[in-house]
Amino acid sequence: MNNRLNKILIAAIPVLLIIGSCKKESTDIDYGVNEYQKDMINKAMVVGSGGKLYEGPMPTATGGTIAITDKPNAVQVSAGVLLYFNYNTSNNANLCTFYVQIDSADSYWAAPIEFDTIAQRPYVRILIPNFVRNGDYKLKFAVGDCAGNVSTIANTDVSVTDPLGCGASFSGNVGITALVANLGSKAGTATISYDMYSIPDRLDIRYDGQWIASTGTLLSPSGYPNCAISPDGFVSGSHSVTFNYDPGKSRLVEIYVSGCNSGTAWQIEVVCP
Repeated sequence: MNNRLNKILIAAIPVLLIIGSCKKESTDIDYGVNEYQKDMINKAMVVGSGGKLYEGPMPTATGGTIAITDKPNAVQVSAGVLLYFNYNTSNNANLCTFYVQIDSADSYWAAPIEFDTIAQRPYVRILIPNFVRNGDYKLKFAVGDCAGNVSTIANTDVSVTDPLGCGASFSGNVGITALVANLGSKAGTATISYDMYSIPDRLDIRYDGQWIASTGTLLSPSGYPNCAISPDGFVSGSHSVTFNYDPGKSRLVEIYVSGCNSGTAWQIEVVCP
């Protein structure tokens, strides 16, 4: 019996090793931003209106007929939140396509140019997948004109942060920061307190698909936070904005802070009903 048992155990060892190695591999590959998942996250993004995913590298720059002249150096966003940022080019009037990918991904997105006719600047909307955990990665993007010319590639650093909870605070600086907060199960008046310190910044709140509160003029349904609307809503010092919260509609509130001035710093705090 002992010999038979030994033979069974010896035969089982390779199977256990295989199972153990598979289990280790699945736990090691964690959802989030790392070298192994850049293409998975890249493919799960949604870019603009009518954006399409293509396999392979980004289009090659054709040289000096078009160039990106202004863009954010860094942005922060929570997973599952629509990231907006605006940029500028040497010829906004003749743009056709926006190209973007996570750095080192094996695929890229091409989307029709979206243009703010009021601010006279193009912008991009990117839905960050909701499975991405907090971490840092780099977006590479370029633009193409209607004659087929492609700009050189520009880079923007993106920091993905965890959703905020009741009583949580968050601080930031230059750039457009997009966060999400879970305000819990109790309905009532919610508050976002802020301290913009001495250099003015702007705060906008989006809830249940609508812009509902701001330090300035409420954005239109198709509007987006951007530096071109300054000085409207750019304030210094500490204060708060309030809004009605109904967890029956949604428990997630989107918080956007626009830090458009060099050297700025700010802090917000989430106060649940």
